[in-house]
Amino acid sequence: MQALFQLDCSGDANLESIRGSLDRGESPGGSREFDAGFQLAQRVWERREDADKAIGALSLEWPVHRLARVDRSLLRLGWFELTVDTVSKGVCINDLVEIAKTYSGAKSASFVNALLDEVAPAGEGSVAE
Repeated sequence: MQALFQLDCSGDANLESIRGSLDRGESPGGSREFDAGFQLAQRVWERREDADKAIGALSLEWPVHRLARVDRSLLRLGWFELTVDTVSKGVCINDLVEIAKTYSGAKSASFVNALLDEVAPAGEGSVAE
């Protein structure tokens, strides 16, 4: 999420500079987990135009370019995980809603939940906030 946010702020800036600026934390997976997360961010960023088209079609009142950067990054990540990586709808949406609650505006969690619920493949239940 941090990498996507920075990419959105800086455009196609030097990926290694962004990578170096990220907090690696003390994750149990260590550098392997960090590398996998950064690679995911790169793959999402490369498909941002596809994500933005899908998100824009669902959010006519809020064009993608007008969304808060955190929300836009969350929605791009969710779109990618649900349509390209096919991550479980419940897991994906729940995780991104929790991030929205922590790092975005008061109504963002509901907005992210509603849009990603529309993006997700049919047949999986909606996620409650």
